[in-house]
Amino acid sequence: MYKIQHHNNVVNVSFFRGYSYAAEQIAIKAELESGEPWAVYSKCIPDADLGHDETILDTNNMPEIVSILEKESLVKDTGRKVRSGYCEFSIVKVLVHVAA
Repeated sequence: MYKIQHHNNVVNVSFFRGYSYAAEQIAIKAELESGEPWAVYSKCIPDADLGHDETILDTNNMPEIVSILEKESLVKDTGRKVRSGYCEFSIVKVLVHVAA
């Protein structure tokens, strides 16, 4: 887990694989230090063209999340986007260990 600051809260961020519809796609979730769920930063889009070390961030609901995670050296923006419905989401390269 990685500690970061998000909206004046310190949260623990974890990276893992295991979406039910895209088992190899990386999921990113955040919890408060108390263990209470805070946010799911990633977005599962099963048919997205992703590299093994890439995932999709929910920039529709959290437009600031790419810069927050980049500042902490957890991800790097690829500049690529993926569309789902009317929304467009950022694809990032994950720079840290991903739990199985």
